Amino acid sequence: MARHPFGGGAPDWAVSTADGVPVEPVGGAIITAWSQFLGGTQYVDLSMDAEGTQIVDHITASDGTDGLMLGQIPQFYGPDGVWELWLSANNGPRVRAQALDTADLVSEALDTIDDAAVSLGHADSMFASLGQPSGIAQLDGTGKLTATQRPTYTYSLSVLTDTSITSPATGDVLRYDASVSKWKNAAPTAWTNFTFLNSFSNGASTFFNPPQWRVASDGKTVELRGNVTVPTTAGNGAECITLPSQIMPPLAYTFAVSTSNTSSSPRTGRLDVGYNAASTLRFYYEVRPDWFSLDGIRYYL
Repeated sequence: MARHPFGGGAPDWAVSTADGVPVEPVGGAIITAWSQFLGGTQYVDLSMDAEGTQIVDHITASDGTDGLMLGQIPQFYGPDGVWELWLSANNGPRVRAQALDTADLVSEALDTIDDAAVSLGHADSMFASLGQPSGIAQLDGTGKLTATQRPTYTYSLSVLTDTSITSPATGDVLRYDASVSKWKNAAPTAWTNFTFLNSFSNGASTFFNPPQWRVASDGKTVELRGNVTVPTTAGNGAECITLPSQIMPPLAYTFAVSTSNTSSSPRTGRLDVGYNAASTLRFYYEVRPDWFSLDGIRYYL
């Protein structure tokens, strides 16, 4: 609710009368507010502001020294939610006063009604499409779509030609192979040998695999394995292996790798993958070893 303004308008004056005829304005008249023309209840919670912080039980007609004309009733606010008052000057006959913002609020109400009418028009339009193509779905008594609204699907064995699955096992995952436009078992790629640089070479033996790579079954993880022989001419940070484009990482990776030679105990070297966006592996060492291992290296594309 809210307080509504009264007074301050053209008809809001305190005047003296003679034989029931207005004679002249009366300054300083005591104006009281009532709920009815006769009898009723006097409103004693009038306010001089909209917030209700200046409560008064009456209003005083202007004496002409406050910027208003002699006898004019200043603007005030009625009790909360009251739209109509009956005013009495010096206990004289009461006259009806209506809130000054009545027209504004009526206009707002009419706008709201218009908006509601538009919304109802849209609703009517939507309900007119109930159960119709591109309209609103209509449910039957069980809460399901009626038969005429359910789509009809047709199936053909031809759709299975887009799938290539061989000997699937429990837990297998399908991965889409864009090169052949088919879904396939998400199996890892075959191990593939690396190409060497700067006299580095294959360190395979009875106990060690050759330097190789493959992509794991998730299609995103690269796995390396095998031993690399380090030449006596290898400089620290030398490029040792060419990195194929299909396993070039988006960011550089650095790994600690195991190294060894015949004259010292095992040590740790460093391998940079894709360093500075170069398609090579770089090998660093503290003491030049005879070989280093790629086993256990994994990184993400």
